[in-house]
Amino acid sequence: MNQKAIQRLELNKVLATIELKCAHDMGREQVRRLHPKDSIHKVNRALGESESAMEWIMRKGYAPLRGYGDIVGIVSHAEKGGMLHPGDLLTVARNLRVARDLKNFGDEITLPLSDYFETIGTHTRLASEIDLAIVSEEEIADDASAALKQIRRNIRVKRDSIRQRLNAILSRKSNDKVFQEHLITLRNDRFVIPVKSEYRSKFQGIIHDQSSSGATIFVEPMEIVEINNEIRSLEMEERKEIERILRAFSGKVQGISELMRTNQMEFIQLDLIFAIASYGLDMRATKPIIKDKSVLLLKQARHPMLPKEDVVPVTIGFGTPKPMILITGPNTGGKTVTLKTIGLLVLMSLSGIPIPVEEESEVPFLEELYVDLGDEQSIEQNLSTFSAHMVNIVQIMENLKDKSMVLLDELGAGTDPMEGAALARSILSFLLERKVLCACTTHYSELKEYALATEGIVNASMEFDVDTLSPTYRLIMGIPGKSNAFEIAGKLGMSDSVIEKAKGLMDHSNVEFEQILTDLQRERKIAEQESARQRELRIQMESQQKELEKEKQKLYAIREKESKKARQEAKRLLLQAKRTAEELLNEARKQRDSWQDSDHFAGQAIERKFDEQLESLKGEEDRIVLRKAQNPVKELKVDDQVRITSLGQTGVVLEINEKKRYVLVQVGAMKMKLKKKNLEQVKQQPEPIRALGAKPMISRQVKSTLDLRGLSWEEALEALDKYVDDALLANLSIVTIIHGLGSGVLMRGVREWLGTHPHIKKYRRGEMGEGGNGVTIAEFR
Repeated sequence: MNQKAIQRLELNKVLATIELKCAHDMGREQVRRLHPKDSIHKVNRALGESESAMEWIMRKGYAPLRGYGDIVGIVSHAEKGGMLHPGDLLTVARNLRVARDLKNFGDEITLPLSDYFETIGTHTRLASEIDLAIVSEEEIADDASAALKQIRRNIRVKRDSIRQRLNAILSRKSNDKVFQEHLITLRNDRFVIPVKSEYRSKFQGIIHDQSSSGATIFVEPMEIVEINNEIRSLEMEERKEIERILRAFSGKVQGISELMRTNQMEFIQLDLIFAIASYGLDMRATKPIIKDKSVLLLKQARHPMLPKEDVVPVTIGFGTPKPMILITGPNTGGKTVTLKTIGLLVLMSLSGIPIPVEEESEVPFLEELYVDLGDEQSIEQNLSTFSAHMVNIVQIMENLKDKSMVLLDELGAGTDPMEGAALARSILSFLLERKVLCACTTHYSELKEYALATEGIVNASMEFDVDTLSPTYRLIMGIPGKSNAFEIAGKLGMSDSVIEKAKGLMDHSNVEFEQILTDLQRERKIAEQESARQRELRIQMESQQKELEKEKQKLYAIREKESKKARQEAKRLLLQAKRTAEELLNEARKQRDSWQDSDHFAGQAIERKFDEQLESLKGEEDRIVLRKAQNPVKELKVDDQVRITSLGQTGVVLEINEKKRYVLVQVGAMKMKLKKKNLEQVKQQPEPIRALGAKPMISRQVKSTLDLRGLSWEEALEALDKYVDDALLANLSIVTIIHGLGSGVLMRGVREWLGTHPHIKKYRRGEMGEGGNGVTIAEFR
């Protein structure tokens, strides 16, 4: 792609921003080399990698690339048998650590980035060995080897011995006048002491140096010469051991040289990809759809070099069957910025860089992008602005390729308006015939009329607020714009008489055309305002609907809560009544043998106790929320069987009090005063249950088997509860509950309920021949 377009659209400024995201200069160099790809496959791969990296950053953070370095020269030196220095080895260790961290970072990443992470090799052991052995670029650790540690220990011992001997020499009284000062120092890596020059002959030793004044000489006493020699020998051994250690490490690096080279290439590529991804996240960019046809659609596009908070997004689309767009509008209205936005976003997309647009934007794959923007005047070539534009446009027309896009700013400007408009129209016709994508800006009314009358051209305009006489920088598709020269001149202080005279000098048809455009813009603005108002009303209605729904749900929740509370209270009262009944039954069984002689007194005692219990429940039953029966009873008589709709329980009518308008109903062992409207007639009326004060006779036959199959758990529980009470009254010892297998809900529910019942001694599953696991056998106490 031609470099002129890349330079004029300032892709380099985008790349400079991306460079700042890189971890190393090698990554920054790769960014500087970015350019539009030469195949749609490469473009899609690059964009896919950038998108995947953006997603991975949001999931796990930035790639741990900080710290890697250039090891190509280091590895090459090792391959030639050279010895690596400590600083080189530290660089190798850093790269190996980066490789380890990247492996962990990308262990779950998928295509297209997974290939890079899978290619990276690690050698954690070598990195650890280097870290242990190398302290800095100038120092090897004592623990680099056992031999080095021993050598350095011996050197320290020898040096300590020398210091002790020299301190002894300095402390002798006979030597007080000999020494310039009591000091131990080094000359030529040997321990010496400062001696006054006049005592040179009286102090035996080797002179290594003297002061600049000559008053002091630095002497190595003869008694430590041998120890100094031993230290020098140990230091030579130390250097040899360090060299051996470094060569050993160099050999290990040589053994993984290909791994290190491959890793570095992956580091650089990942540095580039994640820098682009980081830039994309900063810009709130997305991956465009790359089309292999002449179609461009940019949704809410922003120029990447303009501040996000200031730029007005534009939505622009053109392409087959309308490959050309003509943008009109006033000066400083944003026409040129729109052209540059189109061009720069296309270049970025084809270079694999996400662009600041909404999702589902489309960018065509191009072989070339041509631009003619701004002032092309050339002093060096002695060309005017118009001539420079024409030279550029001629080159564009001569070099057009099928998959090209052309951006033309103020086509035909800089010369006679009539000739310029005619020439511009001819150039646009040529480009339209070649079916290349083209975006062009103009002020010429002739070109506006040409676009309206020609198939294949989309009209667009930069919006101008006629009320404030200022541009809004919004792009309006489908409507040509006005230049608004008269309005702007008036705002800037031009007298009305001059403006009116200028209007009179215009061609009548042009005046009518401009007036039509003004009316169109005014009507469009009114329509947009109405649309916005309707949209706001719709949002308000939706909001109110949501609020109403919330209130409805809130009321429903409150009702459910109260209903649940009422059911729980009813259940509590029933359970309490049931416990009372069970106590009465137990007492009745205890006194059963004596009822023949004293049943009257026993009955009275039981009834009295039961009445006391009911008295304690007075007021409680009023707290139960009663539900009105759907089919309330019309006629009732004592011993009728009725259903209490709010509790779902069946009872027997004991008394009907017409005066006080209540019915006394016995439910199990509990008596309740209820209104008729809360009762439903039960069609099948079994023989009524007798009051507990009567003789304990079995008023009806109770089978030893209860079949619950086909019932819901709630229905089954009601039937089971009533059946067990009846079985107890019938004095049955063993009963069989048939629940079937099914989903197991009835089986588990029945057995759990039996396990908590105070009058059930034990229960078991049925044996073969009894029904197996589909039945439960219960035995009463």
